[in-house]
Amino acid sequence: MAIVPNLVECPKTCNTKWFQLIDARVQTNDLIETNVAGLETYTEFSASDTGVALNGALFAAFDDMLDSISFALGREAARVMAGQGL
Repeated sequence: MAIVPNLVECPKTCNTKWFQLIDARVQTNDLIETNVAGLETYTEFSASDTGVALNGALFAAFDDMLDSISFALGREAARVMAGQGL
């Protein structure tokens, strides 16, 4: 079975969706290829003292944010569950 349908036999809406999918994949591949050099630069920067300090600060801030979001979600879930009978 072919992954891509026969575009001649496929209705117009199907053709449009397949072309959108193909276009999205092409754009994604272009984005990945474009960012490889940027990723290499970031990797080198991350190994530097400044990069280590920056990443440490970013991850610490992310942890704080995630903790507060998780706490708020848990509190709201408990509030909803407390109002429901078993």
